[in-house]
Amino acid sequence: MNLSGNAEKVWGEALGRVYSDDHEVSIICVRIARVVAEDRPMEPADYSRWGSKRDLSDMIQKCIEVSSDVRFDVFNFTSNNKWGYLDLEHAKEVLDWTPQDSADPYL
Repeated sequence: MNLSGNAEKVWGEALGRVYSDDHEVSIICVRIARVVAEDRPMEPADYSRWGSKRDLSDMIQKCIEVSSDVRFDVFNFTSNNKWGYLDLEHAKEVLDWTPQDSADPYL
């Protein structure tokens, strides 16, 4: 486990919040679990964390188009995987985003 990498991500999100509050800019953070060039799960752990390029593109588009009332937020990203463990409900509620793909057909 790379703890320093995780700390850097959290620090970056916190810095985004500070800039959003202090400078009145919109900062949207996306926690991308796993996207690969092959656009399919490549190892067993991917059945819970994989995200398709199409789903990621759709989420980023939704982040760009989100209401200007959303000044700061953080969203988890994966596709709609049966064994997914990240909370996608927040992105569904705020962004009106629903992943279309799933790692499940590759089982």
